[in-house]
Amino acid sequence: MEGQPAEMMKQNGGYTMLLHERSVTRKFVYVEVLKCGSTTRFLSHAYDPNVAFFEMQNRTTVKELTITIKSVNAGTQLTVNYDKQI
Repeated sequence: MEGQPAEMMKQNGGYTMLLHERSVTRKFVYVEVLKCGSTTRFLSHAYDPNVAFFEMQNRTTVKELTITIKSVNAGTQLTVNYDKQI
């Protein structure tokens, strides 16, 4: 999602992740998984993660992709390091 997130969302609490990046129009970029999240709602935090976020911009649209950074077997918990990514 793009725009100005509610003040409580700026704390990265609950299921909303405010990202460090801004859109090309300088708006906040955040993922609110309860409204528009897909598989991102299944990610857990780890200091040794197996996935990472990757930003893709196309004109005024910003997409936050999740990519594997390690070999992952079926049934493995997907983890990301929130501290470095958001």
